[in-house]
Amino acid sequence: MVTENEFKKWMAGEGLALSSISTRISDLRRVERHFGDLDTAYDKDGCATIFEKLSYTAADQTAGKPNPSGIEIEGSLYEGLSGYKSSLAAYVRFRNSETEGSDTGILTRAAVLAAIRECKELGTGTFLNKHKFRRPRTYWIAENETFYPCKAIANVALRAVEGADTQIRDATRSRELISRLGFRVVDSLDERLDPAEFERLKQRFLSKFSDFERLGFGASEGGYFDEERGYKDALLEKDRRRWKIVPCPNKN
Repeated sequence: MVTENEFKKWMAGEGLALSSISTRISDLRRVERHFGDLDTAYDKDGCATIFEKLSYTAADQTAGKPNPSGIEIEGSLYEGLSGYKSSLAAYVRFRNSETEGSDTGILTRAAVLAAIRECKELGTGTFLNKHKFRRPRTYWIAENETFYPCKAIANVALRAVEGADTQIRDATRSRELISRLGFRVVDSLDERLDPAEFERLKQRFLSKFSDFERLGFGASEGGYFDEERGYKDALLEKDRRRWKIVPCPNKN
């Protein structure tokens, strides 16, 4: 890590005590001995590969999962790896401040993919409720023909590395950061359905109801009416009679 002296100055400028600076430098030297030069790792993928190896939750420890890093750790595996990850996070913030001077923090592709996996496993609704986000009207990440809420994913990914207090408040900013990592972000709900997928679904529907194009939604006969529309009309008519509702006259 040829930038060590500059990194120390940066941490001092951030208000860290000398003892904290020494701890982070010691942590990073050990990480570097295990994974190789950190400057090279940053230039390659923003240290995303190393972050993934250091990722270990309290739930992982409770479940008795093995050490994913390969670094020998005495005592709590979760606390040890969290310390290394925190030190690496500070290093990446330092490098980002050099190259971009922005508030990107240490948002990495690996962290975003981990958040996407969680969203996929839980389901979008449960994921949003868990992390206290609303369902967005705009900005969805398109990944493997599935769509994920951009702002929520960006925040969960960033918090996983920097801590629970980190937050990207602006939806547009989250889109910019996610897009910068190479993900496709669509701007509106209307864009979420790929035209080719829409055409596939259309042909599937028409193959089932072959007379639909000729008869349309207003038909009183045919496959669509028999299976989807007829029984609904009967139920509506039953309710009209029950509640004495007079249908609106057809103006056409």
